[in-house]
Amino acid sequence: MSWRDIIKGQEEYDFYMSKIERLEEIIEKFYEDVEINAKSLSEGTIYSYEEAVKLIMKMFPQIDEAKKMLEELREKLEESTKD
Repeated sequence: MSWRDIIKGQEEYDFYMSKIERLEEIIEKFYEDVEINAKSLSEGTIYSYEEAVKLIMKMFPQIDEAKKMLEELREKLEESTKD
């Protein structure tokens, strides 16, 4: 393995790792916001906290796409470290 291959591998690893970390931050922030808004919604309406969470989650189906993307990035990272 040449030093160029090592550098290329490190760059690829860094690329995927930075994307994974950023996406994890976004997902974590989303769930924190859901908690805050669900508490607020449950206090001001007839919805329980659990119902409010479900309602909010239905309004943002993109979170499932983000989770799927995160898993794909993790798989690509794993593949890049196998070589």
